[in-house]
Amino acid sequence: MTIDIVSYTEDQFALLNDEQMVLVKKAQIQKDKLKARHTETLQKYKNKLVKNGTYNSDLFNSFETSENLAYFNEVELIREKLVFDLAACGISIGDGTTETAPYEVNYNLSVEERMALVKTYYETTYSDPIERLLAFEADEIAPTYLEDLYAPLHDYFIAAV
Repeated sequence: MTIDIVSYTEDQFALLNDEQMVLVKKAQIQKDKLKARHTETLQKYKNKLVKNGTYNSDLFNSFETSENLAYFNEVELIREKLVFDLAACGISIGDGTTETAPYEVNYNLSVEERMALVKTYYETTYSDPIERLLAFEADEIAPTYLEDLYAPLHDYFIAAV
């Protein structure tokens, strides 16, 4: 099974416990079923238009745009629910202990807002750029919490050294 409902690295997936992996797999299955339905709906509509001789009109492009928007919105809802459920379970480390972050972890914030919060925390807490970088690298919550924006923030802290 290819998991693309969340963009985690192998290390981030390794931090998930069995319960969290079940949540990820369920969300992925939901997304895959949704994608299959979406593809089937588009194909049926295309076949109908071809049969009626109206496929080359703007009807299909308009329908496809509308269906794609609905599909992407539903996928985003599945993703948001998964992130919320994972946060509710806590970020579990191999021995079963739950790590807590020194900053507020709020998955209701956008990823950009989370990055700003984490960046502000480290900049105000650590005046020395090297200490800041080392503390950020030791943070086991940040890679999951910041998702795709972890690497740019890491690069930002490296550049300050």
